[in-house]
Amino acid sequence: LMKFIAQRAVKEYPGLAAVDIVGFVDEFGTTIMQEMDYLNEASNAFRFAEMFREIPYCKIPKVYMDISTKKILILEYVDGFKPEQLNEMKAAGLDPKIVAENGTHILLKMILQHGFFQADPHPGNFFIQGNNRLALVDFGMVGVLKPAHMNFLANFAIGMASMNASIVTGALLAICEKKFYHDRTDLEFSIQEMLNRYGYLPYEKMDFSLMLNECVQIMLKYQLRLPSSIYLLLKSLATIEKFGYNLDPDISLPTLIQPYAEELVKQKFSVKAIANGLYDTVKDYADFIRDFPGEVNQILYRIK
Repeated sequence: LMKFIAQRAVKEYPGLAAVDIVGFVDEFGTTIMQEMDYLNEASNAFRFAEMFREIPYCKIPKVYMDISTKKILILEYVDGFKPEQLNEMKAAGLDPKIVAENGTHILLKMILQHGFFQADPHPGNFFIQGNNRLALVDFGMVGVLKPAHMNFLANFAIGMASMNASIVTGALLAICEKKFYHDRTDLEFSIQEMLNRYGYLPYEKMDFSLMLNECVQIMLKYQLRLPSSIYLLLKSLATIEKFGYNLDPDISLPTLIQPYAEELVKQKFSVKAIANGLYDTVKDYADFIRDFPGEVNQILYRIK
């Protein structure tokens, strides 16, 4: 029903196609069906446990597969303080500032190191334990990012840090798969105007998720289509930024995200990555040279 309404809405209001509302509904439907299958959630929990196996400030509860089914999931019992229990945390010797930073690092590692993240990281899914450790629960809704999406976020963060509209514009066009865009100059001007509004703020005080959301609104204005997965990413970033701010009003998501962004860029231009890229390019050219004569003959035959 939701997909039918989305398709009709796009037909009546073509501008909505830029939002990929049909794709968003498809992804939402897939996610809901996956959330109803607890074996899928168990698989996600195992994957997160492996990702954070050596991270001391993150606890992923053990899954008891021998007594779990598609209809019921049995996890190790975890407890702790809720994020809003600031006074209780302090009384127990915990430091909300460290908890906020640890929680933010956990999500950033999910997004920018693994491309696999908890898509519903609201405070109810976190328990704060001893040594400022966070225990996570509810792994039914997850987001998966392609390397291109991770590179987008890295380049976006670096562009924001340097207040460089050209880098930000390039990142946004790359995520839309627009290598050549006829209105790039106007788009870049709009991005620069947005950056100018924040130019008086120190980088560490910028609202990263709000600025990213503003850029998305600008993209929609130019009828540029964004992948539906980006909206899950926006939701997660906004949620974790709010989570961190409630624990520590001085926390800075832009400052914490920058090292991850820089590491992604370094990986992109590593010797191994460049060698793999050259191999793929040479292979593409070889395939083209091999297949081109046959394809031309086929076209000429059809014309004939």
